[in-house]
Amino acid sequence: MLGGGEGTARVLDPATGDVDLTIALAAGDAWHVVDGDLVTIGLDADGRAAAGRWSLTTGEQQWAYHGAEAIAVDASTGWGTWLDGRTVGLEVGDWSVTLDVGTGVETAQGGGESLAGGGDAENVQRVELADGRVLVYGPTPSGDVRTTVHPADGGEPATVPGIVPPLAVDDGSVPGAVVAIDVESTGPWGLGMVDLDSGEWRWTSEAEGAGVAVLAGVVLVSDGSRVTALDARTGQTRWSSAPSSSPSFSGWEVATDGRRVLVLDGQGFERELVARDVRTGERVWATEPPLSDGALVPLPDGTVLMVGAGDLAALRP
Repeated sequence: MLGGGEGTARVLDPATGDVDLTIALAAGDAWHVVDGDLVTIGLDADGRAAAGRWSLTTGEQQWAYHGAEAIAVDASTGWGTWLDGRTVGLEVGDWSVTLDVGTGVETAQGGGESLAGGGDAENVQRVELADGRVLVYGPTPSGDVRTTVHPADGGEPATVPGIVPPLAVDDGSVPGAVVAIDVESTGPWGLGMVDLDSGEWRWTSEAEGAGVAVLAGVVLVSDGSRVTALDARTGQTRWSSAPSSSPSFSGWEVATDGRRVLVLDGQGFERELVARDVRTGERVWATEPPLSDGALVPLPDGTVLMVGAGDLAALRP
């Protein structure tokens, strides 16, 4: 519920379960992870906008923001938050605020980067990946959605159907192809593998999810409640974790060390935190999760956050 007031983030030692850090949040309505820091934004107990940024390593607060006036909210008031890499914002009814994510200072509203050339420039977005590739999303004159993949070496770009999601991990085990989400399907969106030379689908699958990783010839897909492993050559399902209940803001990322993937299996009192072999799905180990409910979100340093309703735990590598 919007305006829930204060929340708490706890950082735990995974070997002992001892609490290393406790971070008091002015408002815990929505959270984002930025460069290993926790950014939250929402309404405090007095109905004022509140936001802040904290280091998940030291617990140090980088900045804090508090609105000057209370915002009128009732059960019918719509609200939402956004993060675009440069700004974080909160919208409540007709009121909104946008903050610089690095400083917490109020700024103009952000949004997708517009590029010249091809399609509707205002609907084209550019994403730079860690491996040097650049993805440019945009519609064609006929209204189809296409992604242009620009190689890191500056070679000839390739245009593929659908949207190419930035991968959580890519070990290079599937050269000459990319995973794309088929947004033009008449049914539920699925995904597949697109050949970069021909621009044609090698295969498509009904598996859905925005969190994707490619490891050891396996495509891992997370939809926020389960992880599905697809054979990268055929698209056939190798294994799938048991569905898990998750909060509405659950993370869709794939938490993996390259050999195992961390998943939440089961529901209620039957939930387990399980490490599964990426290729076979075999259970490597399982333990009781540190929170009764939550979603897993990996950080760049290998730490995995588990976020629940009003609570957060960090599993350090």
